[in-house]
Amino acid sequence: MAACYRKLGRHEEALAFKRDIYVRTCRLHGDRSENAFSNAIALVNSLWDAGRYDEALSLLRERAPAARDALGPDHRWTLWLARQLAKALANRGNEGDVTAARTIIEDNLRRTRRVFGKSHPHTKEADLTMRRICNLPK
Repeated sequence: MAACYRKLGRHEEALAFKRDIYVRTCRLHGDRSENAFSNAIALVNSLWDAGRYDEALSLLRERAPAARDALGPDHRWTLWLARQLAKALANRGNEGDVTAARTIIEDNLRRTRRVFGKSHPHTKEADLTMRRICNLPK
């Protein structure tokens, strides 16, 4: 249902479904399970679609370090959450957040290259994110 609402541009309704799924997953599997982090990713996407950037940033600030602790620094969900956190911080535009975003994305790109290789789509996304944050040419 959430995917249908999203495709129809009904982002608030999609968000309600994603939020419910996330809460239920955390109750069922625990908030440090792979399922919980996977659903946190889906919830962040829905928050962004609904224009709730501050709420998305808050969730990322909580879940990115939790994923690193629970799954390790090189797990795919950890890497994804860190990359999204870097994007969210950079979008805020203040100097402190942009500096933090640069630090996060530089580490993220290094890890993503090591884990997935330099031609993997995740690595290409991390590279693109770093270029955008650091204003580097393609």
